[in-house]
Amino acid sequence: MWGWDGPDDEDLAFDVDAFDVDQVAETRRVERMVLTDLYRTTEGSRWYRQRGWLSRETHCAWEGVTCLRRSDPFGVLSLELRDNGLAGPLPQTLARLHKLRNLDLRDNALRGSVSSAFGSMTKLKVLLLKGNAVNGKLPKELGGAAGLTQADLSANAFIGAMPADLGRLSNLRMLNVSHNGLSGELPHRLCGAPSLEVLSASKNRIRGGLERCGAALDARGAASTMRLFDASENNFDGEPPAAPSRSGSLAIWDVSGNALTGTIPNRAPPRSLRVLSYARNKLTGAIPDALFPRDSGLRRVDLSGNALNGTLPDGLMGLTKVRVVNVSGNALSGAIPSEGDVDVRAMASLTDFDASNNALVGAVPPSLAGLKHLRTLSLRGNKLTGTIPCDQLAHSRSLRELDLSDNDLSGELSGDVAALGERLTRLDLSRNRLSGPVPVGLITGRALTHLDISGNEDLDWTSLGVREGA
Repeated sequence: MWGWDGPDDEDLAFDVDAFDVDQVAETRRVERMVLTDLYRTTEGSRWYRQRGWLSRETHCAWEGVTCLRRSDPFGVLSLELRDNGLAGPLPQTLARLHKLRNLDLRDNALRGSVSSAFGSMTKLKVLLLKGNAVNGKLPKELGGAAGLTQADLSANAFIGAMPADLGRLSNLRMLNVSHNGLSGELPHRLCGAPSLEVLSASKNRIRGGLERCGAALDARGAASTMRLFDASENNFDGEPPAAPSRSGSLAIWDVSGNALTGTIPNRAPPRSLRVLSYARNKLTGAIPDALFPRDSGLRRVDLSGNALNGTLPDGLMGLTKVRVVNVSGNALSGAIPSEGDVDVRAMASLTDFDASNNALVGAVPPSLAGLKHLRTLSLRGNKLTGTIPCDQLAHSRSLRELDLSDNDLSGELSGDVAALGERLTRLDLSRNRLSGPVPVGLITGRALTHLDISGNEDLDWTSLGVREGA
């Protein structure tokens, strides 16, 4: 799941209301009762931090409790007990803290369900329950918490469909429901929520198509505030949605790990996009070159685990800011673009390149092998021919993992390859047509934790005093 910061200080800003003496007394009594119930219901005596709790002093002085004023005339604004050992049912009485702006109970052992009464907390701006065992369905009444700006309900045990009423939350900026057991369909009204910046629903069992959701996002156009859309690891099917091209803020678009079919939309993503993933679906057809305009800001591209065919687009191999490219596990053919209008050296920031298990032909491009920041290069399981670009690989100081296995590479292992054993941690050249003596330095490399050069019948092991497989 992709990250999100906690609440801003301004979320706790509060306009003082006029209270009479009776209102103040009643507010104080109810709040103390609710907090006492929380302590007793969630094994407060075992909390890691419990300074002041249940003491006779004002509850505004209890650890994790914040009021507008310590003297407690205007109500509890914030309750922050993250990672504090709370265990037991989530108290439904918390909904009686009518002044509450921020509720942070992340990373505890709370269980039970979220009461429909939480929808009456119209002042609540931040609801953080990540990393508990809260279960049951998300109440549709939660759509009545009109002030809600952030809701992190991830890593719990919620089930059922996401309520369409969540789309009523016009102030909602972040919703994270990842790592649950949610099913049903993703409400397209939620995708079109006017203030939404982060929507993460990964690792659930949500089904249906994403076309209407994509259309709702696209309809927001340049006014869209969406920065992260993550619908990965679900049961979505149908056509893959295009990243909204007119958005000026979208940075992450991840619909990987679903059952999407058809072709990748032939449409340029927004220039703001940094991460694009359609991995592990059932997509076919060619990779559109339109995905990779010259002014692209993409840092990570993952199209692996589909049934894509055709050749690697020139635009992909000319991305100037990309760091990670993964097109493995497809049916791509042709040579890896590296000459003519495509200068792979422009991919100066590239750290990881994986095009394994395709049907690529031709040579391993020396310009790709010699990239300065390249850490991992995997081209296994293709139909590559020619020799290994030993000289370029030897000068790639950042390279740590190299896998060229299951190809048709030939030639001898030079001393440059042997030198790789001093910094590579993983080297796999197995099942090719390599020949000549096995360099001693390759076997004695200090950094290597995995070395496989088996399946090269013409390698000469006599210089080591052993035979292949001995």
